[in-house]
Amino acid sequence: MSRDREVVMSRRALLQVAAAGGAAWLIFQPGTALAATGANIEKASGAVDAYVGAIAHGSFTNLSGIHAEYRDAIAKFPFALPKGWAFPPESSLSNTVNVSKERASVVSTDAEVLWERGNGYAEAYLYWQSAVAGAACHAFEAGDAAAVERLLDTLETGYNSSVRLKVLEDPTDEFLRIEIPAARSGNFDMLKSVAVG
Repeated sequence: MSRDREVVMSRRALLQVAAAGGAAWLIFQPGTALAATGANIEKASGAVDAYVGAIAHGSFTNLSGIHAEYRDAIAKFPFALPKGWAFPPESSLSNTVNVSKERASVVSTDAEVLWERGNGYAEAYLYWQSAVAGAACHAFEAGDAAAVERLLDTLETGYNSSVRLKVLEDPTDEFLRIEIPAARSGNFDMLKSVAVG
């Protein structure tokens, strides 16, 4: 494969961009309710182990493979979304690559573009995290302290889970050390940077 046609997208690079820039690429489903009174962290016992066991690493696939992985991930995702939220039925990932300092983008329809396996699962986790963060922000704005606490506890538990650890690296646990405590103290500015909705 010639170098001018091959683009290898690292899951780590994608997730670092997503973590740094929030969830702008994640799409909130229009028409769903914003009011969330809580989110269960696990749908069924054993679901987390089965889910984590299905996440492939160390190999590559094309964008169609990542889209199929995302559909599989949302069908089996072990954590409930907040009330009124739903996963987008299709992945929002695309073969768009920023190629210059001016942020010009190139979209490739080339089936040879490679993605690291696990990106579909990472997208599902990041959508869940963003939805729970968004629900917490809405609960805070509505003055529902009990829902805020429940949702922040859910975020913390989910972030400490093997589901997050398998798809998103954060060796310093900055989300837990900085963003969650700030929100618990009433400062939701940083949490809003990762929230959708």
